[in-house]
Amino acid sequence: DDSKAVRKLIGRVLERSGFQVTSATNGLEGLHMMQAEVYDIAFVDFLMPVMNGIQMVTRYRKWEKEQEDRGTKQYIVGISANADGGDIEEGKRQGVYECEEGPTSPRAPPTRGAPPLERLFRSSWPR
Repeated sequence: DDSKAVRKLIGRVLERSGFQVTSATNGLEGLHMMQAEVYDIAFVDFLMPVMNGIQMVTRYRKWEKEQEDRGTKQYIVGISANADGGDIEEGKRQGVYECEEGPTSPRAPPTRGAPPLERLFRSSWPR
């Protein structure tokens, strides 16, 4: 996420759940990080600077297919406070497994922040 506040909020929730957290400030940086390491889960903001999240996922999935020795497919969750239904559908077509409104979404209830993340932890994503 390009927002430092959102990165900190999501990072805290994940750290409290036992995850180690690394973060990127733009899509290109995130792409390079994901190419260097497979993460348990990658949260990708759809509206990032330099390269948006959908472009990043598209390039990553193309790169991932070219890696014969990778052996695993990165689990990616798309997040955005302002993505519309078209963005979400395009994200899923490009290889995002789940899509969530970000914790600062104007459509999210005031107490929303951790609940979507907690729901993901209870879902069937690979651990």
